[in-house]
Amino acid sequence: MTERMPIRKSSLTIKELSDEVLVLDSESKEIHCLNQDAGIILEACDGRRSVAEVCETVRGTTSPDDAESLVWGTLAAFESKGLLAPEADAGRRAFLMQSGMAAAAAALLVESMVTPAAAETASVEQDTRRRRRANA
Repeated sequence: MTERMPIRKSSLTIKELSDEVLVLDSESKEIHCLNQDAGIILEACDGRRSVAEVCETVRGTTSPDDAESLVWGTLAAFESKGLLAPEADAGRRAFLMQSGMAAAAAALLVESMVTPAAAETASVEQDTRRRRRANA
């Protein structure tokens, strides 16, 4: 098996905020809130860097020993949330087994929710306006 070169899905829109990173997946209509380390790792998943190179991107923010666990756990969380593009030569089972227990720790790095449909958003806005007028 060749070395894993993780790549984020092309349907992702990434917005960096002061202390977190928001990721909108236009395909699944989900919004994911990442902490800064997870945001750095996702940005590094460009398909040109190996996992070892991705680890180098976070070594400045964490201890060298923790960087590898952090990256593998975060990649497992990205995989489970559908943020990574499928790889033809990456053994998914081997990847998930290698990430092991680090995935449980990384689960705290990514929070997700489904975005409401446009019609649902409009009805919420209308209800909010009606309540404001009623309370005025």
